[in-house]
Amino acid sequence: MQGSPPTPSLHDSVVAGDLHTGDVIHHHHHYAAAPTPAPAQVSFTPTTMVQHVAVPVVQSHRTVPVARMPGEKDILLSYIFWLFIGVFGGHRFYLNRPLSGVLFLVTFGFLGIGWLVDAALIPGMVEHSNIRAQHRMLRAQARMPAR
Repeated sequence: MQGSPPTPSLHDSVVAGDLHTGDVIHHHHHYAAAPTPAPAQVSFTPTTMVQHVAVPVVQSHRTVPVARMPGEKDILLSYIFWLFIGVFGGHRFYLNRPLSGVLFLVTFGFLGIGWLVDAALIPGMVEHSNIRAQHRMLRAQARMPAR
């Protein structure tokens, strides 16, 4: 008995961007940059043709320098202090937390455990410190006489 012809599989029927499934042929075309997207063409015959067009997405990644208020703290500088002098509380002194800074100094960052935990807490501490700086500035402005 001679073998029957192999049954075509989905993998075998993908040729040059055409996908053959049963009596339906799907034509897939992708363009890097299409000036105007072409509408999908659909005809209701035994052969259905669908055209997919990739529309380019333009994204701009421009960095805008941000002016810092006086007393506002930087998260990158906080992490640098944490990395190099964090077990001595350097990052906590920088973020205006002198009491916990002294505790870190005396206990070597609670034997390193507090130092590791602070890696996750620094963003919140920076935000809290910056909010406090904004409140101090607003209170100072409220006390100034209007000109």
